[in-house]
Amino acid sequence: MPVYTRVLRHQMGAEFSKVVSTMHTLECNTCGLLYRSPYFSMSSMARLFVDGTPVHKMGWSNLRASLMQPPAGGYCAPLQLWDLLERRLTAIERYAEFGCPFQGFLVARAAEAESRTRLRRHLTRRWRQPYLDRPGGKSALAHACANVVVPVPGLGRIGRGRVTASRVFGATRNFVVMDGTATRWGSNCVMYGSTCWQTAAQFGDVEVMARDDLTAEMGGRKLSLLAFFDTLDHCSDLAGTVRWALDVADAVLIVNHRPAEAALQHRIALTPRALRYMADSRSGWRATDLASEGHSFLGDSHHWFLLQREPSTVAA
Repeated sequence: MPVYTRVLRHQMGAEFSKVVSTMHTLECNTCGLLYRSPYFSMSSMARLFVDGTPVHKMGWSNLRASLMQPPAGGYCAPLQLWDLLERRLTAIERYAEFGCPFQGFLVARAAEAESRTRLRRHLTRRWRQPYLDRPGGKSALAHACANVVVPVPGLGRIGRGRVTASRVFGATRNFVVMDGTATRWGSNCVMYGSTCWQTAAQFGDVEVMARDDLTAEMGGRKLSLLAFFDTLDHCSDLAGTVRWALDVADAVLIVNHRPAEAALQHRIALTPRALRYMADSRSGWRATDLASEGHSFLGDSHHWFLLQREPSTVAA
């Protein structure tokens, strides 16, 4: 049962089977986008998408995997893809990920020694007292630390050695873009007493900014690359988000579930036709289906599309 529909019974008193039976999947004749109608109203979504109900468990699992010694992988983005993008785009000076900070390349930075130290201190401050105030609190705290694989002073060391992921990132500045329209995949969920954006800010060389603040920070310059990892299909304002992305970046990477993999918590499903339509909607852009190029490191459960400005339109 999809993660959001699982809470229908508890939050809204609705039966899963009845809700599913009313939803139909339709296709837009113009762009090929798949969407569900009827879908939850904004007032209903406000009751489903609330802090802590539910958290984005896949994202936090990626964080835990990156903190293991050695890192266990599990990121949405294979590191070979970064190497491919660097070759394709020539230089990635300003890089941003939209919404959830634990889905793409930036979560690998959590494995760096300096980032691990910052994360340990950050999470320890938020975990320690609430756990120690409970009966059996010390053992509960130790269990929580073991689950997230972050050592806490006095409770033993988990893993050993130094791990660095810095070779992956050639960007001078890295950003996580905060945006509340991404309904849970960008609205700052909470686990282990810390929000995902608070945690991402400990990665090192990663700035967490609201969408409008980032636009202002760029001052007319463009992001070299803006990436959406399983977040675009959660945006309540899809058209507005795409227009903004094409305005602020010279290249946009869209990694998204194929329609067959998109469960009912997705209001829309992005098809190759819809992704190409996004690029065609703006003069001077082109779309490339990276998976069609035969890269073995790209999984077949997702679409991997790169939208690029044509060279003659790229800003300095």
